[in-house]
Amino acid sequence: MKSVSASIVIFAGVAAMTACGFISHGDTQAFVGIMGGAVALVGFNVWFKMLSRSETE
Repeated sequence: MKSVSASIVIFAGVAAMTACGFISHGDTQAFVGIMGGAVALVGFNVWFKMLSRSETE
């Protein structure tokens, strides 16, 4: 179940990175893009941890 939650977090990060392409204000665009990337990286980190945990059990 946690891997599904991590997939949702990854989707939210990718959506934020996609949305930053449509923002015309430079500082806001950079902030949304960086935060979207950070959210996606956290989601991938949790997702890979859940995958490795399920292989060992």
